[in-house]
Amino acid sequence: MVESDKKTFAQLLLQIDEICKNIGTKKTEISSQTIDFYFEILRDLPFEIIKNNAVKFFRNKTGFFPSPADFRSNNEEQEALAIKAWERINFYLDRFYHPDLGSCMMNHIKERMEKNGEIHLYNYLLQWGTEIISGGSIAATRKHFLDAYKANKVLEEKRQLEAKQPIALIDEINKKLKAE
Repeated sequence: MVESDKKTFAQLLLQIDEICKNIGTKKTEISSQTIDFYFEILRDLPFEIIKNNAVKFFRNKTGFFPSPADFRSNNEEQEALAIKAWERINFYLDRFYHPDLGSCMMNHIKERMEKNGEIHLYNYLLQWGTEIISGGSIAATRKHFLDAYKANKVLEEKRQLEAKQPIALIDEINKKLKAE
């Protein structure tokens, strides 16, 4: 998150606080010091991840105000998935790609990915393969790939949550965030 997200983040925490009070498990107001503390601890996460994890938290647990770890839990899983995707794409490029054979090797790689149940990685291969084999900064390419992969997963997850979540909860969260 960036400093400009602080107000929206505070609104989210206040809304969570209100939900906990409505359920009857929390009696006191959340303090501005608590909001500042949570913001500093969670600053390294994008706001969308925090919001998605807040919704997931209330799907799985009820009544208790979430800890910073509850907002963060899914991020480590996404990091692990992104690293695995990076490794698999590099595996396919190292094993099956040769620049002199060009697109016919890409078709072979696509077939292998389908056979191995990893066809979901093919679009990433097309998007990032050139950067990976071009000989540029592999560390920078890896970081950009991991960030893009996680961002795409957040968007996919958000779509899935919206499809599975009770619409009323999402609408309530969004209305309160927009109202303030």
